[in-house]
Amino acid sequence: MQHFLAGIEQGIGLDIILWFQSWRTDFISTLFKPFDLMGTETFFLVLLTLVYWVIHKDAGRRLVIFFLFSAWLNAFVKEILKRPRPFQVSESVKPAFTASEYGLPSGHTQAGTTVGLILMREIKKHWATALLIVYIFLMGISRMVHGVHFPQDVALGWVLGILIVFCLYKLDARLSGFFKGIRFSTMLLFTLGTAVVVLGLPFLTNPTREGLTGALTPGAVLVGVIPGLFLESKYVRFDTRGSILQKILRYLVGIVTALVIKEGLKPLLGIVNDHTLYMDALVRIVRYFALGMWLAVGAPWLFIKLKLAKREE
Repeated sequence: MQHFLAGIEQGIGLDIILWFQSWRTDFISTLFKPFDLMGTETFFLVLLTLVYWVIHKDAGRRLVIFFLFSAWLNAFVKEILKRPRPFQVSESVKPAFTASEYGLPSGHTQAGTTVGLILMREIKKHWATALLIVYIFLMGISRMVHGVHFPQDVALGWVLGILIVFCLYKLDARLSGFFKGIRFSTMLLFTLGTAVVVLGLPFLTNPTREGLTGALTPGAVLVGVIPGLFLESKYVRFDTRGSILQKILRYLVGIVTALVIKEGLKPLLGIVNDHTLYMDALVRIVRYFALGMWLAVGAPWLFIKLKLAKREE
């Protein structure tokens, strides 16, 4: 497999990247720049919380879980395959920006495909479907235009995004029914099992520091989100409806606090962090687990206490 991939990277894959580079201008780079921004952690944090807290709770729940699993799987597969990016294969490739993690599959492409397909299914409007298809396609193209991914990286990102959405939607109805009928102790065991898998497996791939960061970040948020969603459905049950002012204030309170948790815990936990690989990993898990709990249940609970949201009838 490694020999096969190396042949593509040094052959037709590199040729395609150099072709894209041959007509890339400053204008073209600027035109595709938004797609780089629309594949970042911050962009998806804003988008997913906006849907979950303000627009439609069930759609937001699916977006959050599907996206986090997709991001975790992408980072995990990267560390297994350990494939370089185009500019690491040939000095002839001039990337628009640099990236330190491995290239296969493309994280931007996979995340864009996952989120785009979910939004298509939830919105169910022809105009939205058309726009989201264009978004998914151009997200992949932009990665090659910028010289940071081979075509096989992009293609695998598209394929994994499609498979994740297809498989998780098949499981969604069954898992939703399962969670409604279980006890809190069972949920704790399920969360523990999830934690062992998504937080333990990345350590078995001889990970780099960047690889652990890529896998543990969405993995830890997911481990926090799962019990958080269970607690929200049992004890909080907030309603996304409300006045425009309520929705605006609700979102501002939620996202500002999320950023405080995400960034504020870093220096606080830095007191005990000796910056070894495993201590860095533990601190990251704690930070992002807390963020996941806040997104799923902490913020909705506060919205109700501040009268920015009502309980579902």
